[in-house]
Amino acid sequence: MLENRVGHIFNRHVVRVTPDTPVAEAIRAMADMQSTSIVICGARGPVGILTARDLPRLYEHHTDRSAPIQQVMTSPVTTCLQDISLLDALDIMLDKGIRHIPVVNSRDELEGMISESDIMDSLGSADLMHSQTIIQIMKSEVITISSQASFDEVMEIFLAERIGSLIVTRDSLPVGIITERDLPRLISSQTESSTTAEKIMTAPVITISVHATAQDALLKMHATHIHHLLVTDTANRIKGIITRSCFFHDLGRYLIRKLVMAERQVRVLSQLQQEQQLPAIENFYLQATENAPYAMLVYKLGTIIYANKAAMQMFAYKRRCDLIGRLITDVLRIDAFSSELDKLLTHENDISNEIIRLAKDDGSAWIAEISSAVIVYEGEPATLLTLKDITEQKALEDRLNHAQKMEAIGTLAGGIAHDFNNMLAGITGNIFLLKRQADDHPGMRKKFSDIENLCFKAAELVAQMLTFSRKTEIDTKPIAMVPFVKETLKLARVAIPENIHLQSVVSPEQLTVRGNTTQLHQVMINLLNNARDALAATPHPLIRVELQPFTPDERFQRKFNHMNLAPAYVHLSITDNGSGIAAADLNKIFEPFFTTKSEGKGTGLGLAMVYGAIQSHQGLIDVESSQDTGSTFHIYLPQLQATASEPMLADHSQIVEGHGEWILLVDDDSRVLGATRDVIESMGYHVITAENGEMAIARFIAHIDQIRLIISDVVMPVMGGIESVTQIQKIKPVPALFTTGYGLNQSCMHDGSLLPGEVITKPVHPSTLSQHIRELLDGIRLSL
Repeated sequence: MLENRVGHIFNRHVVRVTPDTPVAEAIRAMADMQSTSIVICGARGPVGILTARDLPRLYEHHTDRSAPIQQVMTSPVTTCLQDISLLDALDIMLDKGIRHIPVVNSRDELEGMISESDIMDSLGSADLMHSQTIIQIMKSEVITISSQASFDEVMEIFLAERIGSLIVTRDSLPVGIITERDLPRLISSQTESSTTAEKIMTAPVITISVHATAQDALLKMHATHIHHLLVTDTANRIKGIITRSCFFHDLGRYLIRKLVMAERQVRVLSQLQQEQQLPAIENFYLQATENAPYAMLVYKLGTIIYANKAAMQMFAYKRRCDLIGRLITDVLRIDAFSSELDKLLTHENDISNEIIRLAKDDGSAWIAEISSAVIVYEGEPATLLTLKDITEQKALEDRLNHAQKMEAIGTLAGGIAHDFNNMLAGITGNIFLLKRQADDHPGMRKKFSDIENLCFKAAELVAQMLTFSRKTEIDTKPIAMVPFVKETLKLARVAIPENIHLQSVVSPEQLTVRGNTTQLHQVMINLLNNARDALAATPHPLIRVELQPFTPDERFQRKFNHMNLAPAYVHLSITDNGSGIAAADLNKIFEPFFTTKSEGKGTGLGLAMVYGAIQSHQGLIDVESSQDTGSTFHIYLPQLQATASEPMLADHSQIVEGHGEWILLVDDDSRVLGATRDVIESMGYHVITAENGEMAIARFIAHIDQIRLIISDVVMPVMGGIESVTQIQKIKPVPALFTTGYGLNQSCMHDGSLLPGEVITKPVHPSTLSQHIRELLDGIRLSL
């Protein structure tokens, strides 16, 4: 089995295209061939690969489908020769976390493709797992979606969860399935974003009992030519899901167990049978163990007596003799036994599995999944340890947990944003009017200004929650980072005490990113303020800000191998020599509401906002810190080719007065409507009000010759703002300004019918509102 060559089983029917093939044509070829991958071949062989798991990313980013596929493919591509063994191919897939390997000849020409399924079928995996139960193999977490969900929502889940299948439910019961094999067909046929899941799913979903064996599941997959089985109980309730990948990733463990079982069988063979069969069996065991994809150590009395190739690589030993003879506790660098590790190393159980945090020679931590089995080695009891480095897997799980927390906060923020911002809009409007009436009372005017500032700070908190949970859209444009950073440092200098040395090292190169100036400004100010606070007790306080170009190196690619990396980045780092961050807190600092500051000093939203803002810019953020030494926050933003960047908008604070123009104001909240009407009238305009879209149309028709501008809330009962303004503009073209208390992408604007400059979020400062009104009335296009 394991010694079979890739050339004996690989699939020669592979979809291949050239680098200049349009994306749409490549996806259509994938759909026509019913394939989950496509290989991009240049003059010298494969140069990239695109799989069905990449398609949600292209869909989410609205990729231009007429663009050449070389702009979106994964490159470089991992290939293999035909003469490598299946075990080597298995090792490559598990090590790199991939499911397809293009097979090439000695001239690097594409010959075909080998996949997980090819290896599983060749190894006779159904026989290997005869005794395994479904529960031992299946994934208990099943991602589901309502049958009424849209195709947009389906693709969002495929992108966020990186899954191969999505179960469609109705009344909590499974009714169908959508797999990544369906995605090329759905995208190639230009499925409408609003199409419901029940119209594109495959039904019914094929299920298997939770009491079945893993062998039953694999045979059922072979018989029905499917890759996903839903595991259910007698009441058709979902208990888990089992896929080809479930078998594939656990194959190494099953092979090890089979070796242990075979070892025990050898002990009961007769002397004659041993003489006839033992040499061949031992040779097979030795080859299988030596070439296993996981590190394997055999020890007795605490001393290592055998190590395979993978173990030598894992612990960085070039010669086997340097590893054999060492104490197992020294190699694993364990300072004290944990109860779990004690069970592993003292043979408490015949076979046991644990996940344990270990240390490398340089002191850095890594996480290992360790299996322990009691065996007989050279006639004496010994322990076989199998180790798998799952550090990256755990990091991915942590990131997923963090994303789920962000989503929960985002849902909360989205729920309260509308009502809360409407209240603030009413308060700030009335405060503006009171300030105007208090011109002769400076003390009272200052108190009103303080209240007004607190209201807008409260609005910023909601905006931050919507930002880091990605519940609001941002307007981006090319930004020249060198002048941007220098200007931000000038502004930040005011808030940093003079005893702190603020040092900057800025590249002389022109560095451009696509971003939102407001968000990036908030990111820098938050990090600089945190650095300032960390320096409170430091004798010689220093903050260093550095901006440089950065090209991902091998270490960077290894650290962020789960991300779709850009070819070049702008690297912004902010370093302080302050109190630093405790190791126990490093994994929590980006969580919402987590703070180490004393009560009243921090909300716990600053770093969470920073994290969300960098995520929304398709950037990366990393932190290095040690207690009492200091911290460095690294921000990597995808670099644009040199282009003309747009300047930041000036901060106008003056009210722009009107000239008696008529404005139709529409809002379903009577308090907001009244306050906003009074504010606009105080600016010199004539205001007509309406409480919903239908009333707005009637008021407009009645005053069609007078009304010059419409200001309308987006979400209202009876008829919303977008629909009513659309009908009004069919009657007579008139400019419109929309207001919303929600995040922008929650305000029914997914169809792109509104320009970004036509929408403002509540509460809006009267001076800003006056500028918007004047620009629309004067026919000046907004560019926010």
